[in-house]
Amino acid sequence: MCSLEAALFAIVYRYVVREKDTENPMLQQGVSGAFVIVRTLPKVTVPSYCSAIPLECKYFYVLDNDTILVLLGAGVASVATFLPVWLALEWVMNEKGWIERFESFKEE
Repeated sequence: MCSLEAALFAIVYRYVVREKDTENPMLQQGVSGAFVIVRTLPKVTVPSYCSAIPLECKYFYVLDNDTILVLLGAGVASVATFLPVWLALEWVMNEKGWIERFESFKEE
């Protein structure tokens, strides 16, 4: 499953970050961050003292130590999945030229 997620990330990244967007690091980080967040959040489970539907807890906060550890672990795993793909894509596009970036949209 991880390889499919990495392949989807590579395809989306190539389409989003175009020729003129290479000077915009926020766009590159935003695409990567969106994939990390979308992969991390579904791994979090609601603590046993909360009901999931509707979300009601006996405490005001839902993030206990176990939930934070799950978030950190899943976040690190997501970064470890997408960071090598991002680095490889940038290396292949910038240094080697094996894959070219798509042209930017024409401004009228």
